[in-house]
Amino acid sequence: MEAALEFIKARRCVTVAALAKELGVGWDNAKRIADMLRKEGKVVVVTFGGKMFWCIDEGAAEEAVNEVRMETWRLICNAKFTHVYPARLARLVMEDVKAMKVFTKYVSIDDLLKAGGLKFLNAVLNDTLGEAVDRRTHHKVYAVPPNFCTQPPPRAKPKIYKPPHSIVTFWVGEEMLQDIEKAAEALGVDKPRLIRMAIERMLEQYRHVDNGAVSFLVPKYMAEDIEKATVMLGISKEEFIRAAIMRLLEQYKHLL
Repeated sequence: MEAALEFIKARRCVTVAALAKELGVGWDNAKRIADMLRKEGKVVVVTFGGKMFWCIDEGAAEEAVNEVRMETWRLICNAKFTHVYPARLARLVMEDVKAMKVFTKYVSIDDLLKAGGLKFLNAVLNDTLGEAVDRRTHHKVYAVPPNFCTQPPPRAKPKIYKPPHSIVTFWVGEEMLQDIEKAAEALGVDKPRLIRMAIERMLEQYRHVDNGAVSFLVPKYMAEDIEKATVMLGISKEEFIRAAIMRLLEQYKHLL
């Protein structure tokens, strides 16, 4: 995962397709690596133009989104268009060196005039100009307002993607609770994050005391995976989570 993180740091924001190409792995593997980095809090995810950008931080995400919006504004205004549609924007991009450098970070030059590229450009136009005046499925036309080119569009603050969460509550013994608190302090994380780390490591193996209560949020997919793993192993959720925490604590016992 280190190579993936270094690539994202260098590029600031990437798509899964770009990450897969850089690492020489399939799209699914690249997505799994990117997801792991997000779960560990090392990258953030923002959706723009119907695509997910995986960015090193929120500042990089904002910079990426507004860079695309600014280039779209510049191209439309330089061309003095009164109406524009995705294929027309694609041709403007392909004729402009600066725009090419920006747009091809997120969609390859070969795909600009294909369905995926046009879908991306359509979403960008929708974000920049509002609703299309002609909404036919394959040829959405956007009107350029008379005052559109008088000043650049205001900066947009992208919405950082956060997966849905579920609340999981379970009971642990006093001794384990103390060990959890010590390990969390030693690692510089809070208790919920330490527990999520433990569960994630335990779940990785299965994907291809009663006087202390702990409640925490986990992503919805993790809650579902916990259910599947407990059925597979024939144990309760509480037993599974306690086993996951004990494994993690064993690994970091030298810090306690």
